[in-house]
This record gives sequence, C-alpha cells and structure tokens, in this order.
Amino acid sequence: MLKSVEGIYRDGKVELLEAPEGVDEAWAKGIELSVRKLEDVMSTHGLEPIPSVGSRFDPRYHEAIGHIESEEHPEDTVVTELRRGYRIRDRVVRPSLVKVSRRPELPSAGAAEGVDGIAYDVHGARLLVPDSPHGTLVEWPLSGGGPRTIARDLGRGVGVAVGRDGAIYIVAEASAGLLRIVSGRGEPVGTFAQADDVVAANGLLYVTLINEGQVVAVDPANGAHRVLITGIGAAQGLVLLPDGRLAIADSNRGAIALARVCA
Repeated sequence: MLKSVEGIYRDGKVELLEAPEGVDEAWAKGIELSVRKLEDVMSTHGLEPIPSVGSRFDPRYHEAIGHIESEEHPEDTVVTELRRGYRIRDRVVRPSLVKVSRRPELPSAGAAEGVDGIAYDVHGARLLVPDSPHGTLVEWPLSGGGPRTIARDLGRGVGVAVGRDGAIYIVAEASAGLLRIVSGRGEPVGTFAQADDVVAANGLLYVTLINEGQVVAVDPANGAHRVLITGIGAAQGLVLLPDGRLAIADSNRGAIALARVCA
C-alpha cells in the first residue's frame, strides 16, 4: 500500500515540477490540491517522510548504500536520497536509502609504508602531499574540491617545498634525491643520496641527508650545493622557524639541532 500511495504522491510532485510553460492554471492548481490532500491524509494516519538530505546519518532511520567524498559537508551527513523513507510516529515503516558524506582520502598504501611528508603552499592556499607509496604528488586546495594528483613517477617522495620562484621541489628516497616538478614529472636538481626533507628560504633549498647526517644548502637554479651543518646523526625532519633559523630533527638521538640559513 505504501508503495502505491508513494507512487501517486511522487507522480503528482513530478507533474508540478515538470509542468511546461503556458500550462492551464486550473490544471496545475488541481494537481497541487491533490498533492496537498494526499499529504493531509498521510499526516492524519501518522505517516510522515523521514528527514534525510542535510541531516546526520542515523542508522535507525537511514540505510546507507554508498559514500560521496565531500569537503562541503561534515562527516556522516546524508547528501543524497535514493528512496524516501517513512515512519509512523516513532516506528519506522521503511528506512530512507541514502548516500553519506566522507572526507576525501588518499589511496590506501596497503602493506607499504605510508605518507611521510606534507607542506603548505601559502601562495596557492593548498596542502602538498607526497603520496610516498604511489610515487605521486597530491595537491589539496583548502578552498575545497578534494585531493588531485599533480605529478607522477617520483619514487618514494618524503618531503616537499615551494621555492621563491613558485616551483615545487620534492625530495625522494632511493632516486636522484631532489626533484623539481615540471609538467607533472620530476626533473633532478643535483644528485643527493637518501634526502629526507626540504624547506625553502632566501632563494635556496635546504635538504636533510639522513645517511650523511647533514643539511645542505642547494641553489635550485643549477643544483650547486654546500654543506651547512654536519654531524647531526640521522637528519630527518626539517622546518623553518619564524626567526629564520632551521630546526633539524635527529631521530637517532631524539634531539633538535638549530642552524642559521645562508644570508
């Protein structure tokens, strides 16, 4: 019975929504009156539609049959209704079939090591994430829209920075070490073994070399470099502090070293 009543109700709503221009006004009012009467009858018997789109998913009233990645909605918000649900007071006659929002995600790393770096691009208002397991670089605009792959075949990228020239630089283990992203691919900038992190300051790039226990200053224009600091141990994390100094994490000693950038 519910299916038949719903069919009449839905057909009436469709007739109103899809009525062509110039249709007889009396006909339209008649359809509208019929729909309202049907709504009144349903309400009289306590039958009412279950709120869905825009509400938080509730397993008592909703049956999820899929997810939609969205940055516009909080997690577990109903964003699409595929079949309307109904209830009589507190008793569910039929749950709503819905699709629910979830935050965009990077592809699963499976059994491989996961993502190992992230940077914020101030000018582009986006996050840059080397997707280490898949050898790609992903951008994630803060304005919304979800992650998008902007470079491929990078090896195991573990650090990323944006240079003063606006170019993106990524460090990758077991490859050329320091790469400039050009047309969706990485072009070597010098050759560095086991580079682990990178930051940009004063037109130079600063790269940690984990095996050498060093931080090197690199000219991105030609790949020329010099050792800025050595004897760190296992030089891994690297960050530029507000006062212009570098903070370098030594994972062997569990210590932080500080150094001035080149003038």
